[in-house]
Amino acid sequence: MANDIENALNDAGFETVRIDKASVRDGPIWTCKIGLKEGTSAVLPGGCDFPMRSAVEAEFKRITGHDCDFNFSGWGGELTKLEKEIV
Repeated sequence: MANDIENALNDAGFETVRIDKASVRDGPIWTCKIGLKEGTSAVLPGGCDFPMRSAVEAEFKRITGHDCDFNFSGWGGELTKLEKEIV
């Protein structure tokens, strides 16, 4: 079935990536960092990550056709040195 869906998307002109075949560039895990620049403050209510986590899970299912098996998120993440230079 996955091959049929992939073929239909390719025939319609869409580029597809198989997340069931992990490689260095593409794999079954997507990573995202979102936040504010250092020095910016915001008041956040308790549990405020729930709506964002729910939205990501819904879009993951819409795009892949699968429920995610895990979703780790939370405040307090860090940017790499390169990411800091870009921001």
